[in-house]
Amino acid sequence: MSYYTQLNFSARQCHKFAEDASFDVVASHQAIEHIPDPQKAIMEMIRVLKPGGNLCIVGPSLLSIGHLIRAISVYVWQNRPIQNSFWRSPNMPKHPWGNTLLEILVSCPLMLTLMIKKLVDSKASFTMREPDINPPFHADNDACYMCNPIDFVKFLPQQNCVIAQNGFYGRPQWTILIASGTFIAACKLQD
Repeated sequence: MSYYTQLNFSARQCHKFAEDASFDVVASHQAIEHIPDPQKAIMEMIRVLKPGGNLCIVGPSLLSIGHLIRAISVYVWQNRPIQNSFWRSPNMPKHPWGNTLLEILVSCPLMLTLMIKKLVDSKASFTMREPDINPPFHADNDACYMCNPIDFVKFLPQQNCVIAQNGFYGRPQWTILIASGTFIAACKLQD
């Protein structure tokens, strides 16, 4: 069975056991970025959530400008041998924003453009990528969804949910652009 088939099989199995509106809280922790159809997964979470129930989604923010800054200033220089900081070797994992300095620098304007597009668009658009499922595994190289809080903030209200918390409590809203994580709490409204 392939990786995707296993995920889809698991989702179908869960569907058989959960009744509509049967949970007070539904949570996804560091998982949504690995699901081939995040929109369908979120709709399933909402389906099994009781009206007035809470939905919590925690994951990385793979479109974060903060990730790119850390990648350029720290992560790329940890590659060994050091020439792998500049040139890709065949056994390097494929991180969502790249591994070498050149890959990361090329992805910066692409990620920034994608994030601006997501901010401007009125609807959520779940951006997918080809996961790298070959070892060695490192920080979300096996993610197939470019998880970010903007998608959830736009998608959940269209699904009869109100956003209760976006990001860490007490942080200004603009920090979602540089924060390394997606932290969403939403409440399902009464039908």
